[in-house]
Amino acid sequence: MIVRKLNFLMPKHGYKKVEVSIYGEKNICTIYIENKGYAIYINGNEEDMFLIKTNMSPDEFKSRKNAEDNEDFINLIKLLLDQIYADIDIPEYEEQHHEFVFLKIMDYFSKNDFKVINEGSDLYKTIEWGFMKLDIDLLNLKVNNETNN
Repeated sequence: MIVRKLNFLMPKHGYKKVEVSIYGEKNICTIYIENKGYAIYINGNEEDMFLIKTNMSPDEFKSRKNAEDNEDFINLIKLLLDQIYADIDIPEYEEQHHEFVFLKIMDYFSKNDFKVINEGSDLYKTIEWGFMKLDIDLLNLKVNNETNN
């Protein structure tokens, strides 16, 4: 039998959050959870948060060796930018480019220009629950694939 306290799985120093201002009051928020992944969403729209399960640090994401993983992250940013700009009538040249936003996010993490989200916050609990559910879903998928083969 293995017994483990649940908070063993969570980082000791909280989650690191950065925000990139996009247009008006709209920001793309990204939270880095060491050895777990990232959460990304539009501020004020936390219920539509995306979780990215990966062990890659922000510095590793910026490396050209990880182009495929970078592309997945950038595509999520593009999706969020499209949502932000969908109801706004501005010239296309004023819209921020998804690759630029990606690099800006990773630079904020690298330069320690982030806010720490602690265990007591609702956002922390939502992300924690989301990653636990994602892990369970991945285990279920693995079990189902093994039983079908």
